[in-house]
Amino acid sequence: MNLLGLTKKQIHMLNIKYLNKRELIKKVKLVNDIYWEKTYNGRWGYISHVISELRKIKPKTILELGSYKINLTNNSDNMDINEDYIDIDNTNNKKYIQDGSTLPWDIEDKYYDVFIGLQVFEHLGDNQSDIFKEVMRVSKNAIISLPYLWDKPEDKMHHMIDDEKIKEWTNNILPEKIIYIKIPSSRKRVIYFFKF
Repeated sequence: MNLLGLTKKQIHMLNIKYLNKRELIKKVKLVNDIYWEKTYNGRWGYISHVISELRKIKPKTILELGSYKINLTNNSDNMDINEDYIDIDNTNNKKYIQDGSTLPWDIEDKYYDVFIGLQVFEHLGDNQSDIFKEVMRVSKNAIISLPYLWDKPEDKMHHMIDDEKIKEWTNNILPEKIIYIKIPSSRKRVIYFFKF
């Protein structure tokens, strides 16, 4: 506690910073990874929607799964398969170095205000419905973006993910909101927003 009676976490929340496009470009240069260099413009199209929603939710605790070196906030905790994939600005935050498909997660019930999984859920093998149950257990809200109706038969992981597939993965839980995004020169994406 400080003189105002605030905990360290409350002070940190007063200083929460959300990613903006200028900061994204700066981080992309710092990360120096072809994954981000080639795609950050198209990715900003859905990331900006997610950040807008986060500002409305005003979360105190955030878990990002598979954010690969760039977090949406300075307050995000991370789950990823490799410590090198954690945003260097968030290395002092809580880290779960593990495959997100390995269940159960060592996280208390409803610990996080928001779970975020952007363009990662399709990479979690074939037990997304069990993983989504774990998301519901550990968080109060979830934001998940996915490739949407990509016609890529050679790439089964991304091929033709539609609303029916997403319903199956999310155990027919009704989202609060769905946003369909088509960025010029980019493939379609969909963002599902859940409140549990």
